[in-house]
Amino acid sequence: VAMDEASLDRMGAWPWPRDTSAQLVDRLSSAGAKTIVLATPLDAPQSNLAQPFFQKIRGLLRTAPPEAAVLKEQVGRALDEADAALDADARLAISLRNAGNVLLPTQLLAPSGAAAGGRTLPSYVHRSALPDLGAGFVLPASAGAQPLALFGQAAAGIGHMQTGPEGVDGIVRQAPLLLGLDGAAVPSLALLTAMHSLHLGAAQVKPVDGHALRLGGLLLPSGSPALLRPQIYANQDGAPPFPVFSFQDVLQGKVPAAQWRDKIVLVGATAPRIQPLLRVPGGGQLAPVELLAHQVSSIRQGHLYTEPAWGGAVMWGGLVAVLFFGAVVLPHWRVPQGVAASVVLAVALLALQWVWLQQRGQWLHLVLPALGLLAGLVVHLVLRRAEWSRAPRSMDQGAQEPDRMMGLALQGQGQLDMAFERLRRVPSSPELHANLMHLAQDFEQKHQYTKARMVYEHILRQNK
Repeated sequence: VAMDEASLDRMGAWPWPRDTSAQLVDRLSSAGAKTIVLATPLDAPQSNLAQPFFQKIRGLLRTAPPEAAVLKEQVGRALDEADAALDADARLAISLRNAGNVLLPTQLLAPSGAAAGGRTLPSYVHRSALPDLGAGFVLPASAGAQPLALFGQAAAGIGHMQTGPEGVDGIVRQAPLLLGLDGAAVPSLALLTAMHSLHLGAAQVKPVDGHALRLGGLLLPSGSPALLRPQIYANQDGAPPFPVFSFQDVLQGKVPAAQWRDKIVLVGATAPRIQPLLRVPGGGQLAPVELLAHQVSSIRQGHLYTEPAWGGAVMWGGLVAVLFFGAVVLPHWRVPQGVAASVVLAVALLALQWVWLQQRGQWLHLVLPALGLLAGLVVHLVLRRAEWSRAPRSMDQGAQEPDRMMGLALQGQGQLDMAFERLRRVPSSPELHANLMHLAQDFEQKHQYTKARMVYEHILRQNK
């Protein structure tokens, strides 16, 4: 049941009077909903604007003369009725208690370091908590805003909606199943919803080998600490994976009552004006209550992703194999073959990770080896290019070596002019400069100073 933009347009700005939520809970409960999750914060009272005036009238009644006793009693009774009718918080608490199957969220901050876990939880939060399963399984937390005692005591259970830790890209991929505080393990609202819908108590949730949770007959692979990595279900033909109904439509009875019978009903804000959306895998964005729906469904159907205990060994083994390939195999291949092989192997690693994730539900960290493979290819290409840039120079020097030898031969025969024509074609080198110096000296011995000067100037130009 979505507190969406259409409901905001028709019912006014958020927050709405809580008696509207009370009416919704009454309607869902009478229709036979199995579990109702009211995923909105109830941590602050809603003020009754008429309350100060009621108090003032009661004060005046206390000063009324004795002959007005009958009128005083009647007015006092009317004030009590009006006060009860206008107290939206009390109205919602009554609806929660009458329904008996409404779950509420609590705010826990997790994990925030060694100082976390030093505060206490209200007794009504402890009612839903599991025994502390150990530091290796339960993430430490510190207490945040709690539901008002009026609501917490009337609710069937209370769980946290903490997400994360998020990746560096800000995408929410996981959420803690259990947060430890005040000697108890507070379950996530998704876990609590699954437990309530399956009629399971805290005693029927147990850790298995430190890497999974047994939820009655369900085995939830979670790792250590226990993290929930849900599947994000895709839309089917443009329709969302779960039926969504506008809050206003449900409140006005436009949705058949049979729609709610024996169903898990999540009530929360989907309008960004009320609550910001969360980035999820696949490039989409979901409201927290929508993400909660995916989490509950993943738990109930066993569609959870895990990181295998041997995943780290696979990643490091992949990095070693990639390093061996780049250092030993790649240098012996031609560039086109090396590029093709590297790209194919990188794509194969990413494809293996994707297929393994879809078929086995296990996350293998093969992105890093794939990136290492491509980085090695880039280094290899840079080194090859440096070799190519040096190759033409050495080839030119080899091609001009006959000119230098011919110049020396002509110089030995005394044909100095022809020798200079040959030597001036040769690229600069220490050997050439020595040859040209000897040639200039030969010109000087024959008193051809102008030509000797031309040789010296040629040497100077090459040295610039």
